[in-house]
Amino acid sequence: MDIYIKPTAKNIKLPEYDNRYASFSSFFAAETVVIEPNQSAKVSLGIKVQLPKKFFLLLFPQFSGLIAESQVVECDNFNELSIVFHNPDNQSIVIEKDIRVAIGAIRQKYQVSWRVVDQILTFDERRKINLVVKDE
Repeated sequence: MDIYIKPTAKNIKLPEYDNRYASFSSFFAAETVVIEPNQSAKVSLGIKVQLPKKFFLLLFPQFSGLIAESQVVECDNFNELSIVFHNPDNQSIVIEKDIRVAIGAIRQKYQVSWRVVDQILTFDERRKINLVVKDE
């Protein structure tokens, strides 16, 4: 499957898989950012993505010593991708351009019907009454 990306900065490192067996792509900082102690800063990934309908991108920030929330990028999001990192330390932390700051995976979304029931059955209880779902 092709995912179209539009660079929003020059000379950036594009998302890539670490190897042919990887489930997640690596995403990289588009610029060097210094995050001062007890401060937050937005780190641009330098791209916009065009996701197919019914797909979304899960982004998991990864940078030692910093705090950031995972993100769900929906197919109708056309904004530049970025991550807000918080530095809880008492020293400045530098995120260098082209360093990996997140991993991400494209996943298909499913619309489900939420149904109220009187009881939730365990896997064993479902098997006893032949109510086993294929993916269980």
